Amino acid sequence: MHLLKVLSAAPLLLQAAFASPTQHDERSASTCGSVGYDQGRFLLNKPECTIAQCSDLCRKNPNCKSYGYGKRTCRLYSKCVKDTVKPGKGSPYSFYDRACPCPSAVTTQRVVTTTKSTTKSTTKCTTTPSTTRSTTPSTTRSTTAPSTTTFITASSTTASTTPSNTPSTTPSTTTTPSTTPSTTAPTTSTIAPAASPFQCTGLYNQPRCCKADSGTYYECQAPTTSSPKNAFVQGCADQNLSAACCVVPIAGQAALCQGVMPDTPTATSTSTTASTTASTTTASTTASIAAPTATSTTASTTKSTAAAVPTSVRLRLTALDGSDLGYVTNTFSLYGHRQATNDASQALIVSYDSAADPLSQLDLTNMNSATYTDLPYLSGNVGSASSNFDNLGPGNNNGVLIGASLSTPPGERAKQVDNSYGRRLGGPRNCESAIWEIDPTTNALRPVWINTDGSKPTVFVLLFGGVLLFTGDVSNYFASNPTGTTALTIAIEPIT
Repeated sequence: MHLLKVLSAAPLLLQAAFASPTQHDERSASTCGSVGYDQGRFLLNKPECTIAQCSDLCRKNPNCKSYGYGKRTCRLYSKCVKDTVKPGKGSPYSFYDRACPCPSAVTTQRVVTTTKSTTKSTTKCTTTPSTTRSTTPSTTRSTTAPSTTTFITASSTTASTTPSNTPSTTPSTTTTPSTTPSTTAPTTSTIAPAASPFQCTGLYNQPRCCKADSGTYYECQAPTTSSPKNAFVQGCADQNLSAACCVVPIAGQAALCQGVMPDTPTATSTSTTASTTASTTTASTTASIAAPTATSTTASTTKSTAAAVPTSVRLRLTALDGSDLGYVTNTFSLYGHRQATNDASQALIVSYDSAADPLSQLDLTNMNSATYTDLPYLSGNVGSASSNFDNLGPGNNNGVLIGASLSTPPGERAKQVDNSYGRRLGGPRNCESAIWEIDPTTNALRPVWINTDGSKPTVFVLLFGGVLLFTGDVSNYFASNPTGTTALTIAIEPIT
């Protein structure tokens, strides 16, 4: 008996003996669940994720060394946690090295239904969903055999209701008893390539550009000048396409990730139902919604999730007296600031997610910058290395210069990330990128700056010496700079 116990344990002993020492060291040295803040440099930012999906995205991305999760947002990083994260006890974000075990797993729930239908559509890390309500008027008295359906993830239950949207004026009564077993086979949909090639405005290492194989979907990053020319990651074919996904119809072509493909995945469903139905249809002249009962009519409610296509616009400048000041230019001043131009061919084109709700804390992606093309976002760059200049508001004449930078987290104070002003001066400068807010009624664009205490001061956009900036005290700024200063507004202008 003792010999049998030894023999039965032998495979486990051998497995432990030959386990990879590299794998053991990697796991033992990993940082898992560290709370804090990143430094504003990440490979990928995905909203509406679970932490399990975030872990899975990192494992599928060969460049991912760690990931962060908080506020239902996932970020992937090219460095380990110890090189990426600054600890902070009050942070809502947790960070994990790639080798960490998945923090949580998707549970499986079994639901048995009789007269109610339980439906859940699960989408990985989607962008903004759009909802379409499909209504089918019918009056049905039904006896339905119990059906058993297995769902992955938690489920939401919708009781039968009766929307009737089309008035009918022809009375009719029809009674049709029938017994019909029906089986609906699983249905899936494939994602078709784009109807036309996506355009790239520069080399492969330009912001959000990638080179891909024919008909293959890729998760595009925002490489820098030091990135390899093939800086892209495959990984979009098994999830709903987002604004960060693209496909190249011709092998070897470059593509700028401008949006999603025409076709998106649909839900896969399987159902088997045996029913005996006697139906009576009567005339109705008003739209109605009946309460759910044993003999209620049935409504079909369908939600479809589609990724938003980013919208590209120019930025029109108008003085407060109504005079036209042209556009924000795609070039920079000597010190890395955006300027104004009357030449529409030199106007900066930016892209943003027009389906975001609300249209605030947006990153505006520079689509055609003449220089600093590896700094992908329109940003507010602080004019001094002193933290005193990070704050705007009444009583000071601080100004934040409009330029270009890497991404900074929305809703957070200025971060020290690579930006056009700091690069030109050869020293660090704080900046914020996710600061833009659009009024969908007027198309007005304005920056929403975050002070060091988290407050959001009212700001005013100015043109001073040909350079664009914004301040929190326009009177004070004019007093300090009495000549060459013009107050203005910015509006988005669709490209026709």
